[in-house]
Amino acid sequence: MLAQLKRVIADLCRKRDSDYLVKRLSMSRKVRNRVAKYLLENRALNDVLKGIRHRNFIRGKRLPRDTKSAHGKYSTRLLKQVLESSGFECCDGKGVCSEKVISRTGTLQGSVGPSNPFSYCTEKRVESVLHAGSPISSESASRREPTAKRFDFVLLYENEPKVVIETNFYTTSGSKIGINEKEYLALHTKIVEEEKGLRFIWVTDGSYWLTKTGRKSFAKLAPSFEDDLMNIGMFAADMDAIKARMMNSS
Repeated sequence: MLAQLKRVIADLCRKRDSDYLVKRLSMSRKVRNRVAKYLLENRALNDVLKGIRHRNFIRGKRLPRDTKSAHGKYSTRLLKQVLESSGFECCDGKGVCSEKVISRTGTLQGSVGPSNPFSYCTEKRVESVLHAGSPISSESASRREPTAKRFDFVLLYENEPKVVIETNFYTTSGSKIGINEKEYLALHTKIVEEEKGLRFIWVTDGSYWLTKTGRKSFAKLAPSFEDDLMNIGMFAADMDAIKARMMNSS
């Protein structure tokens, strides 16, 4: 319908190339105003538009798909499927996961945790785990929420957080990837050195990692992350080992 409308306007303006006309209109406000005045006053555009069946036009109109949002949530959806197929129970809004900041001991007075010893929650902070580079002080401790790191997933064993996960899906290269690499590497080092019994896993996937640049980045990052850098397939294949390590960590 839009293409038809472009042709109508082009015909009214006596221009055979509608794409050329659109380009000219997009480049100059003066051109747009001049063409609009010409169409309305000289070519009776209002009468032409009355001939369009508006109901059919609206019914056939397609809303653009938010592909950026879809890619951002894709790995999250897959991880939920992997966790639940591996025996994890979602405890969002229940027991210890009802708090904005999860206690490292997994205790909450009056709480009732999930019956399954393996559970997970999403978009949660964990006590004492701050953003990499954030200072630990009495002031920040009293205002823990603004400085605490929010994780995409927190995996719990018997209500105690054992694994924190960040996940993303990259189809193209960009500055965001470099920022995440530095942040997650610093965060991984911080948790290994300061948070005994807690493990940080970065699950990342997407066609970017199959490119020459992506392969080089992955190969460079892997030694620093040891076994804690995975794609979704690696994460699914490693679930038994992850659960065993959760049970044995303290």
